[in-house]
Amino acid sequence: MREGAWINYERSPTLIFEVPDHELWIREPKNADKAGVPANIQKNFGKFRVREDRETFLVYIMQHSPLIRMRGHGADITFEYFSRRNKDPMEAVHAAAHEFGGQLSTLNIYNLATNEVTSMSRDDFDEVLDREGYEGIMRVATRKFDRTSKNVIAKILKLAREVASS
Repeated sequence: MREGAWINYERSPTLIFEVPDHELWIREPKNADKAGVPANIQKNFGKFRVREDRETFLVYIMQHSPLIRMRGHGADITFEYFSRRNKDPMEAVHAAAHEFGGQLSTLNIYNLATNEVTSMSRDDFDEVLDREGYEGIMRVATRKFDRTSKNVIAKILKLAREVASS
């Protein structure tokens, strides 16, 4: 997988929308509706400048929608989401990893709500899942974002809140 996808982890862990560009795809009202972005969140899309506010906009979407941003980079697959719960997002990561990745694919999982990141092969993910359940995924091989990343993410989250409330 080289492109990306949005995954709605509340509707179904297998509800995956493959997209060539996360920002431009989700800005289309019919796509945002399909993906499950609430109408009151869609009303704020215009407050974010296309391309210029890309990262802030995408984090804002994940903060307020049950969506995972998935990106493929050869054998690596990155999953980003914003949730205090692990079960629903991890079910979706599991389904997508089996659909798009191989046994040795590296899964990079970022929870922006808890500031946690983990990286493991799909086989390791399956082993942890069998042994510890969905809650165990972020505990195993977990590390906090480094200080620089944490500061950048904090700034993006603050900016997303400011833009949305203006």
